[in-house]
Amino acid sequence: MSDLRIDVVIPIYGQHGMTERCLAALARQTRRHRTIVVDSATPCDRAPAIRDRFPDVEVVALEADRGSGAACNAGIARGSGEVVVLLDGDVLAPPSFLEQLTAPFAEHPRLGSVAAVLRRSGTQLIESAGLAVDCTLAGFPRLRGRPERLATAPRPALLGPAEAAAAYRREALREVGYFDEQIFFCQKDVDLALRLRAAGWRTLLVAGARAEHLGRVHTRHMRTRSTTAT
Repeated sequence: MSDLRIDVVIPIYGQHGMTERCLAALARQTRRHRTIVVDSATPCDRAPAIRDRFPDVEVVALEADRGSGAACNAGIARGSGEVVVLLDGDVLAPPSFLEQLTAPFAEHPRLGSVAAVLRRSGTQLIESAGLAVDCTLAGFPRLRGRPERLATAPRPALLGPAEAAAAYRREALREVGYFDEQIFFCQKDVDLALRLRAAGWRTLLVAGARAEHLGRVHTRHMRTRSTTAT
C-alpha cells in the first residue's frame, strides 16, 4: 500500500468546531495522507482559522454553495492521490482508520470503492455500514440502528460506500465521471455507487475501519431500512 498516495477530502458547510475535531483526529493517523477541506461558501468564514491551526491542511474556499457533490468534486480535482477518501467533517477517525480503510486497494486492482463502518455517537449502534438499495433503487444506510457487533452481516447486500466515510480508486472515479453535481445533496453517493458497479468496479466493506459519527448531516434524510435485501 505504500506506493498508493491518499487524498482525504472533507466537504463542509459550517460546523467548523466539529471539522477541527475531525482534522485533529486525522493528524494522528498511522497512514500518510494529504488532507483537503472544501468550504462551500459558509456565511461565517472560518477558513483562515483552519489554516492557522492546521497548516498542513489545504483549504479550498468556494465562492458559492453549489451542493456537496460539487464540493466533493472540487476537492478530488485538487488532489492527485491514487486513492480518494471522503469524510464528513463530523467524523472522528481512530489512528488506524485510514490504514485499514485503504489497504485493500493494493490487493485488488479492480476494487473501485471501500466502505467503512460508522458508529452513532455515544452509542454502540451502527450509523451506516455502506449503502444498500431497495427494489426501486432507492438508497439507504446499511444496518443503521443495528448493534455494532453485527457490522459484518451479509444482508442487505452492499452497494457501495456511504459518502460520510468512503474510499475510492481515482481511476474508477475518472472512468465513471465523479459525483453528479445535478444531485445537490441526497443520494449522490448512491448514484455514484450504481455507476461504479455498472462499469464493473468491485466494492467491499472493511469492518475493521470504524469511526464515530458525531452528527448526521448528510444521511439524516435518507431512508432508514435495515432488512431489505438486494
